[in-house]
Amino acid sequence: MLTVFIILFILFLLLIIPVELVFNYKNYETPGKKINLSWFFGIVTFEIYPKKPSSKEKKEVKSRTEKKKGMGFAKIKKILGNIKFTIKTYNTIRKLLQSVKPDLKRLYIKIGLEDPADTGLLWGLMGPLSGVMYGFTNKDLVIEPDFLDPAFNVETQGRLTIIPLEILFIALGYIFSPIVLKTYWFDLRGTS
Repeated sequence: MLTVFIILFILFLLLIIPVELVFNYKNYETPGKKINLSWFFGIVTFEIYPKKPSSKEKKEVKSRTEKKKGMGFAKIKKILGNIKFTIKTYNTIRKLLQSVKPDLKRLYIKIGLEDPADTGLLWGLMGPLSGVMYGFTNKDLVIEPDFLDPAFNVETQGRLTIIPLEILFIALGYIFSPIVLKTYWFDLRGTS
């Protein structure tokens, strides 16, 4: 019994350590995309993108003779008609998005259209937005117009932090809620 308790405690400690998704994106001059997943306060790091090519790349062609049975429009309509299920799904997605802690360190956007007048109109909408966003975030956030050439240049840098235990509790709360179980067993499986 003590061994099970120790294993559960260690698992709890491991799941409470935050996971960070660090991203860096640039689409002009020397384009580059990089996404790293780090855990255990940066000690364990995995490079997600660009993936390193493996030495043994195997290409397998699988022929599928049987067609996978889809959900069907009637079942989707029936699920979306269930207001309690739709509200539960919406609230769960909202909680999942709230559990992600974004930290945007840099956002640089340069926009330009073919006609300088159109660029001016677009800048009239986006210019004040950049000022408001800078006031809220106090980060390196720049949106600037390019009146000479058409352009859409983006450079961004930041991180997303999640705590796996929090995500696990939200997901389990959704999966084992009575409305989701009822929808799965009676509406989707058709055993009503």
